[in-house]
Amino acid sequence: MRRLTLLFLALAAASCSAPAESDQKGAEIIAAAKAVTGGEAWDNIQIWHETGHALSPSGESTRYEHWADLHSLKTRNLSIGESGTQYTVFDGRAAYQSSNSSFRPRSELNAAMMKYGAYLACFGFFFPQRFEASLQFKGARTDQGESYDVVTVSPAALDSVDVWVDQKTHRISRYVYANGQFQTILSDYRRVGAVSVPFASVDGGSRIQTDSIVFESEDSAIFSIAREQ
Repeated sequence: MRRLTLLFLALAAASCSAPAESDQKGAEIIAAAKAVTGGEAWDNIQIWHETGHALSPSGESTRYEHWADLHSLKTRNLSIGESGTQYTVFDGRAAYQSSNSSFRPRSELNAAMMKYGAYLACFGFFFPQRFEASLQFKGARTDQGESYDVVTVSPAALDSVDVWVDQKTHRISRYVYANGQFQTILSDYRRVGAVSVPFASVDGGSRIQTDSIVFESEDSAIFSIAREQ
């Protein structure tokens, strides 16, 4: 979740494409990744509430807080850094950013890109019944002596992403997106309740470390904001 803002910035370079047909091997690899990190327990998560911090290539440190609805991909984010405070929200249809929690004034963001970032941050491909997508096995890759299965995930009406799955652990290891221009490397898997999730990531030159994750009830977060008059 902590990487949603970075994902949004990177995904602005990507264009949406129509999903292809799924294949059995791609679906099996993703299903195995879900199973090894919690299986059906993933289906019971409603609101994902996370806090953490990030360090940019320039050395700027940022604290963040993030809420996401894993059933709708609605998200709300707070980022506090040396350059200021920023709030962002995606209510399922529109996305906005502001320097204050009331979102007045506010500016509109690209809702499709915010939804795409939320899809990746929420492991949306674990929920094919909620979020339509095709899964294509693209073959094995080796990096620094480790072997991975690569599955191209193409969510409906969103751009595709290559999901790298560690052949030994079956955990999600990285995302490669925007036609290979960007990648997010995931690591430091820890148990949170009945699921296992990454607590660290590297996105470009930025390093993100999660401090806490709590799973909350459906009504614990507000993703809507007042309409402008």
